[in-house]
Amino acid sequence: MQRKIAESGPRNESGNPFLPPSPHLTITDIGATHILIFNKYCVVPNHLLLITREFKPQVGLLAPEDFSATELTLAQLEGGWMVFYNSGKESGASQPHRHLQLIPDDKPPIIGSFLDSTVGVFKGIIHKLVRLTSAGSLAEKWRAAYSKVCSILPTAETSYSLLFTREWMLMVPRLAERYEHVSFNTLVFAGYLLACYQKDYELLLNTEITQIYNTLGFPALL
Repeated sequence: MQRKIAESGPRNESGNPFLPPSPHLTITDIGATHILIFNKYCVVPNHLLLITREFKPQVGLLAPEDFSATELTLAQLEGGWMVFYNSGKESGASQPHRHLQLIPDDKPPIIGSFLDSTVGVFKGIIHKLVRLTSAGSLAEKWRAAYSKVCSILPTAETSYSLLFTREWMLMVPRLAERYEHVSFNTLVFAGYLLACYQKDYELLLNTEITQIYNTLGFPALL
């Protein structure tokens, strides 16, 4: 699989680009339920998508097989990876077909500093970050952590941002997709501030990240 993470091609531009995925972007089947593909619109090199073979909605809770497929995927990839999931319309989700995303960065500094402190950039919003400590397979550890972080969701319909690695999992319920005119997906909570246009860049350059977080998330009860 690692050798194939060096090529890409045109994308299927049908109504659902994942049914079927473009053969030029397809990497491999992951078990019977998922397919691993390249993200044509990558934000970093080797940005991958783990999609469900059949249509599942990009809202609500993940299924046990989503975590099992993610574990199978990481077993075939070298190095450290971070997985993220945009759930619901306020999370920055761009496709209605369920897909988890993977990037080769499992130690974003903004998370590392938070793990070592009880005070951080997320203090103004509802969130939950847990270390993986339970016994069992990686998928079982993720499912246990997921059960904990989902406890902070205000309702079952609430959009949320989810990030996880082999070491930790972070959940942020989403109140809004945008800060001013800029849309943010889950990667913003790993410290990725992505600008498509010069006006976006200038806005982000002059805005504290906590101000962005406090707009995107639900206010914490202090």
